[in-house]
Amino acid sequence: MADLKSEFSKFESGLTSFKSDLKDELRSVDKRIEQIQGQMVLMQSEVAQMRHSLPSKGFLVGTAISIVAVMIGLAAFGASQFGNGIMAASTSVGQAVNAEKLAQTALDVSNRNAEQLKLISGDLRMIATRLASDPESGPQPAPQ
Repeated sequence: MADLKSEFSKFESGLTSFKSDLKDELRSVDKRIEQIQGQMVLMQSEVAQMRHSLPSKGFLVGTAISIVAVMIGLAAFGASQFGNGIMAASTSVGQAVNAEKLAQTALDVSNRNAEQLKLISGDLRMIATRLASDPESGPQPAPQ
């Protein structure tokens, strides 16, 4: 029985030291929890301040709508300028075609004039030759 009492006494002293160690550890854990809670409160206040400085949902939606409207406006402006460019190009092509027709007409007139000048030059040479050979006969009509 003495052995049992000594074993029980050892167990009781071990249990007492375990309780004391456990209490110390629990106090340490409680302190750490208090520190973490303090940090969390600080973070919550920082987040709340940040939330107040962030733009509202209405502002973000309005900004997004404005950006889309500007992009649509730019696309419409680009499309109208593209259309104006196409119109200018087609007008230029039309003017070039008209200029080519006028140039062809002028070339045709010039060729006809050149042929007529050749005929007139030939007639003048013939008249000059006749006058040189027979100065007294006078001008005579050209044969046709």
